[in-house]
Amino acid sequence: MRDLGRQLDYLKNYGEFIDVDAAVHLMKNDRFEGRYFLVTFDDGYRDTVQNALPVLVEKAVPAVMFVISGYLTGELHELRADVNGKFLDRQGCLRWTEAGMAIGSHTHTHRRLAELSEDEVLRELVHSRSVLSDLLGTFVTHFACPWGSPGDDFHAHRDPMLAAQAGFSSFFTTVRGPARAAGDVFNMPRDVIEPTWSNWQLKYFFGR
Repeated sequence: MRDLGRQLDYLKNYGEFIDVDAAVHLMKNDRFEGRYFLVTFDDGYRDTVQNALPVLVEKAVPAVMFVISGYLTGELHELRADVNGKFLDRQGCLRWTEAGMAIGSHTHTHRRLAELSEDEVLRELVHSRSVLSDLLGTFVTHFACPWGSPGDDFHAHRDPMLAAQAGFSSFFTTVRGPARAAGDVFNMPRDVIEPTWSNWQLKYFFGR
């Protein structure tokens, strides 16, 4: 928690933190007149709310968490008993959103999209969005691909298009680098920041 707060304070010197809706809006309108940061978390672990949320609220930094809806409903716990207690329930997600943070989809079962047929991918996307929207009482419109590497984990020519068809307004990957234009909305790059990184490491990482 201490390191996360330090990193957020440091990055505030170099850009503005914005929420996921604002990020997508800026990109679709090609309105880049500065440097912006969007904080994301994957999977929907309980410790994201326990440890990260208090820091985000204290620093007034918005974030989006991409949740595996099958864990939220409890369906996947029957298949993987080892994850019991690790993932958020509905109340945990509501605590997150009530603090001003956003929820996105990370599929329903966290399967690798590249291994699924087109119909199977569409079912994963539509069902996850429907489950999350119904449980949380809000429209879920952003999606992050599990693992997120094009070719290995999803088909770049197919799956972002299917996400749009399922009603999502973005498709997040794990391709490194900055997002720069409207065309990146359905091929959103992301960089992983380790909590142990010093400020000098952050400066080097973003300065390349």
